[in-house]
Amino acid sequence: MACGLDSAQTGEHEIAAQLRGAWEDSRAAHSCGPVLDRLVGEALGMARRMRHLAAGVRAPSLADLAADRVLQHLDGRGDPTPHEIAPVESGERAPLDKTRNFAGIPPVALLGVSPMTRRCAALLHESKIPLVIVNRTPQAAEELAASVGAEWVSLADFCQQPRAVSALVLAAGGGTALLGATELARLRALAPRAPLLVDFGVPPNVDPDAARRAGISRIGMHDLIELAQGRRLTQLMRLAPVRAAIDERLTRLRTELALRAIGPRLAGLRTAFEQIAAAEVARALNGQLRTLDAHERAQLERLAATLAHRLAHLPLAGLRAAAVHASSDAVEAFFDGARSRDAVDGADREKT
Repeated sequence: MACGLDSAQTGEHEIAAQLRGAWEDSRAAHSCGPVLDRLVGEALGMARRMRHLAAGVRAPSLADLAADRVLQHLDGRGDPTPHEIAPVESGERAPLDKTRNFAGIPPVALLGVSPMTRRCAALLHESKIPLVIVNRTPQAAEELAASVGAEWVSLADFCQQPRAVSALVLAAGGGTALLGATELARLRALAPRAPLLVDFGVPPNVDPDAARRAGISRIGMHDLIELAQGRRLTQLMRLAPVRAAIDERLTRLRTELALRAIGPRLAGLRTAFEQIAAAEVARALNGQLRTLDAHERAQLERLAATLAHRLAHLPLAGLRAAAVHASSDAVEAFFDGARSRDAVDGADREKT
């Protein structure tokens, strides 16, 4: 997940940033411990390594695709369906008419401050598209607006006094619609051309039926994901070395954590083998072999210890493999059975 190979847009980087933010929140709330810290740290480290391995073959993120679609709309290419959006390979945006001057067009409004809107704002700013940042609170909006030379307005002011915009990109949480039928109708009436609406909200920030009734073309997350999935297999093939590196690291990490978890149990099992062998030798030396001299006794004890060590090797090696590939229940069942067997053998020895 951190490397973006399971994302809707293969190889995107925004997910790793969101994972890091969630991890930092969890650590601040003291809701994760050393194991989770290790796992997330490994995941983020692998994500950094992936960016080096995948240099030159980075797939565009969903935010890249959204910005491309806005640029196509502003470039006068009509309003194609998501299936007709020009393909984007290796992180390159769709070709744009470089002679087109966008200075006089209505701005593009970005509603909500999120990784998606930040990326869209940066890409549109590169093409000198006028922007307006709309957000509920000022702090994050002012920072983003300053970085792209835009103004910012509060969401309440934008809804009460809509302005002409050429496109809207929405990515805000909350679970409620940011713009209703009244606001959409006003936006449609104010703009010389129907604005394009790109909605990253899940659930949607704008009701699809309300956008359709207002005569505004809307592209939602489902449409962007469908577009991304169309190139998913190609991107996965290009990122095969990354997939192999992840699998290799996962195998090493899984083995390390599994052995760490059962390490004391393995040590206890080896000790049990040695104790059983030593006890049997001691019984023999106190019984039928009591006539052996000191040198012979020492040799027998060393032989028993060597045999115990070698005999323990096979089950210990099997347990190491089981700990990595089998379920924890299977490993626990082995130790439960070993304890039960040891108890029976101990009772038999007492009787003897």
